[in-house]
Amino acid sequence: MLKRRSTVSSRFVICTAIVYSVILLLFVFSFLYILSTNSKILKEIVLKNNDAYLLRKAALIIDRLKEKNITNLNELSNGLKEYCLKDNEFLYILIFSNTADENYFKIQKKIPVNPLFKITAQYNKLIQEKKDTNYLKTGISKPVIDPAIYSLNNQYYKTIYHPFSIKNNYYVIEFFVSASEVITAFNDYSEKINAVKKYSVIIAAYAVVLIIIITFLFNYNFSLLVKNLSGHLKKAAEGSLNLDITDIKDDDLNELAISFNSIFSELKQKKDFSGELFKLGVDLLKQQNFSDSIAVLKTLSIIKPNSFGTCFNLGVAYAKNRQYYMSLDMFEKALEVNPGHAVTIDYIAKVKRLLEFQKKNERAVTEIKG
Repeated sequence: MLKRRSTVSSRFVICTAIVYSVILLLFVFSFLYILSTNSKILKEIVLKNNDAYLLRKAALIIDRLKEKNITNLNELSNGLKEYCLKDNEFLYILIFSNTADENYFKIQKKIPVNPLFKITAQYNKLIQEKKDTNYLKTGISKPVIDPAIYSLNNQYYKTIYHPFSIKNNYYVIEFFVSASEVITAFNDYSEKINAVKKYSVIIAAYAVVLIIIITFLFNYNFSLLVKNLSGHLKKAAEGSLNLDITDIKDDDLNELAISFNSIFSELKQKKDFSGELFKLGVDLLKQQNFSDSIAVLKTLSIIKPNSFGTCFNLGVAYAKNRQYYMSLDMFEKALEVNPGHAVTIDYIAKVKRLLEFQKKNERAVTEIKG
């Protein structure tokens, strides 16, 4: 039958705590990454839909103006102001005309819609956009929106470029449209996302600290138990079996402590029984009841082998009973257990002399019989 080895140890617990902490941190960082990614995707989608919405709104105003059959810039300017004043999202309007150089445009009209939003622009000034995409140049032929969001006087805005023609003259209408609501919504959303991130990091940090504390407490209690058991086992090895390990709150460790207490109790009973046998064997030896003393001490040597007292007294009992070979064997075992014991050495010498004397007598008896 294969025996399973326990894998629970202080190192195992620490490694497990580290693994769980790393998994928790990876989960939190993955969660934060997903939040950031989703926030970015959501922002892109909302801005894209908002751009399409603003383009439709500008196109609707242009369509209404075309229905009026406008014949000059003043009519165009008045019509734009009339429609845009009805919508709080429109901030300002510029009307550009093209020049002989298709890369340059002139400002023909400035139409303030929101009094808080002011742009410093000069009439008939040549304008060339310093951008990778020239929206004015594109806007002369088709509607286009600048995807960037700008800020002016604490107001966020976007720009839309829309073509318009009066007779054979071609113009570009630049709408400045408020983006404050979108930015405010995104800022609120970002604050909530950042709050979720913050709380996630705090919870993860507390969880890791809690894992460390639990690991420390477990290892501390485990270490105390091991030291306690080690001390008791050392005392037991020295012969003291009046031991009792105090109950421990942890169920598994407490069960282990109870098992050791049970072992100590059994060892104590065994030691007490051995002591009684030893005392009986010595008493029988003193009473010169050698055969019974030998029987008791031999039983004790089976229960408690390699005991100096048992071996020594068995040697004496065998010698008294004139079983010199057995006596010599017991004394030699006693000397192995307690090397240099003077009394044992003296007894060995005496038994050897008795053996020599016994052998001489046996040879003499043999010669006489012969």
